[in-house]
Amino acid sequence: MVDIKKWQQFSLTQQMANIGSEVSRMIAAKERGDALNLQQSTERALEILDLTINSNQKKSCFRELLRLRDVLADYGFNLFNFVVDKRDLNEYFLPFALLSRR
Repeated sequence: MVDIKKWQQFSLTQQMANIGSEVSRMIAAKERGDALNLQQSTERALEILDLTINSNQKKSCFRELLRLRDVLADYGFNLFNFVVDKRDLNEYFLPFALLSRR
């Protein structure tokens, strides 16, 4: 369980970079065929994304975060509602990882 107060202290960029790290774990588990770790990493990515959605003061990105939630759930739980591959996800999260290191 993530400490909500600590999570809210992170910038949106830092939060998205952390979500991206969890998505990387999702991708790796999916490639290995590791159903348990795929489920766990998907649930964790959705959990921290939900914290981001609920703590985000910028309503301008609210719709994007909700759509991202749909995409991650789709990818992690193999729902096949969206056509998204690992490269798409990596390219989406890479800028957040780079910006959070500054």
